[in-house]
Amino acid sequence: MSRFWSAAVGLAALIALVVSGPPVVAQSQLTEVLFGNLSPSASEWPIYIAEEQGFFKAQGLKVTVIASGGPTNVINALASGGTQVADDGTDSYIAAVAHGLAIKMVMPQFQTMPYQLVVQPSVTSWAQLRGKNIDLGTKKDVTAIAFYKMAEDHGMKDTDFSLIVGGNSGARYEALIANRVEGSLLSQPFDLLANSKGKKTLASGYDYFKGNWMFTAMAVNTNWAAKNRPTVVKLIRAFRNAIAYGYKHKAETVNALVNATHVDRAIAEQAYDLDFGKWKAFDPQQRVNFPAVRNIGNIMVEQNDISSVPSMDQLFDMSYVTEAAK
Repeated sequence: MSRFWSAAVGLAALIALVVSGPPVVAQSQLTEVLFGNLSPSASEWPIYIAEEQGFFKAQGLKVTVIASGGPTNVINALASGGTQVADDGTDSYIAAVAHGLAIKMVMPQFQTMPYQLVVQPSVTSWAQLRGKNIDLGTKKDVTAIAFYKMAEDHGMKDTDFSLIVGGNSGARYEALIANRVEGSLLSQPFDLLANSKGKKTLASGYDYFKGNWMFTAMAVNTNWAAKNRPTVVKLIRAFRNAIAYGYKHKAETVNALVNATHVDRAIAEQAYDLDFGKWKAFDPQQRVNFPAVRNIGNIMVEQNDISSVPSMDQLFDMSYVTEAAK
């Protein structure tokens, strides 16, 4: 049975973060969208830009972000109607669709593998990690996929380590800083923040997967989206404007991440140089790297997480992006 449940998850444990921005239209005229994600990080950067620069309100939307702390919670809330739209890992959506949940991806988000294996400063080789605590999101999610690939390339497998389930990057960062684990899989800005505190990066997921990965996407509850197509199109248009703005306005984009994650500006600037510079992780044209998605699905089949990869038509409805671009 999949790690994803078709039953509704209780939302009492979810933390609601209500975001607001400069007024564009009267508050009473805004359409509210309940938007699920894990926790504030650089991979959600366009959300923060769209809010701070008024792109949501310009489309007549009020976006309420519900941060659940883990991918399973995000999926369950979306499938049950607790949220209407979500930003989560592509692997999570593939598993959800493979198990019949009413979810479809409608827009790519972060387009490359961001995870870095950050370790204690005493670690100088993979051999020193044998038998040590390594903090992952789950033992089957994208952090696990990244770590297993890294370990395999060094002649090691998952049973060579003591794997700890640590939820989101923020929680895994805290575990590393508190010296409870020897290594953690961290995304931006938490990997950079850990480096600034003396921890070091032993391996980068980007080097292992490069252009053959699509990290996150925006997905909808298909029952809700069928009745609210104009709202989905407006939301995608707001994201499209936010991504374009991010590439042209570094200072304001950095500010948005600082405000969302409370990291130092220097760390946020490093994250910007990676995500908007070297990696170009957000595509202003919102194009899907379908071979990368198939690659993710094939890895999940190899790991017995799903029995077969759903078709791209089952996973995606890109008609919203097409309409938003008009």
